[in-house]
Amino acid sequence: MHTGIGLSTAADHIRASKEATDQARQQIGKHRIDVALVFSSVDFAHNAVLKTISELLGDIPVFGASTLGVISDRGIFKYSLAVLLLSMPKEAYFNVASVKDIGSRGAFLSGGELGEKLLYGCKGVHRTLSIVLSDGLLPEGEQLIYGLQERLGKSFPLVGACASDNLSFKKTYLYFGDEASDNSA
Repeated sequence: MHTGIGLSTAADHIRASKEATDQARQQIGKHRIDVALVFSSVDFAHNAVLKTISELLGDIPVFGASTLGVISDRGIFKYSLAVLLLSMPKEAYFNVASVKDIGSRGAFLSGGELGEKLLYGCKGVHRTLSIVLSDGLLPEGEQLIYGLQERLGKSFPLVGACASDNLSFKKTYLYFGDEASDNSA
């Protein structure tokens, strides 16, 4: 696997999007880019930022979340945007998916729906890991994981985090494609 990481603390959000994406592209070099993870302080959690990143990357799947702080080898930043680009081994298979409006369906059913979407196209493919990012303000967030495990199996390894809004406890954001949304995973 090859990676490229970019970080920006620029005040202008579009400039920050371009800087972080360009840095990550430079680091990953000539390797094929398979997926992009975006983490940012809540200040950057809007569609214009994600649209800029998506336009720069083309048809690369983008997902991520708002955070309390972005951690990098340069330190911890409370106002920043980070882009992680991944180049997977040729034999690796991956899928990205999202669910929205979890509150209206319930966390358990939404977790099952997310699991079903992640399994799409994976028949007969060895699965080893799922990265799960969810709204940090979901009531009964553990039910999302139980619903996901109902579809993926309880022994399937999961890792992830809940989105944050700098401890305001008002609205957290998940990123998928060129859209920032709350109440999602």
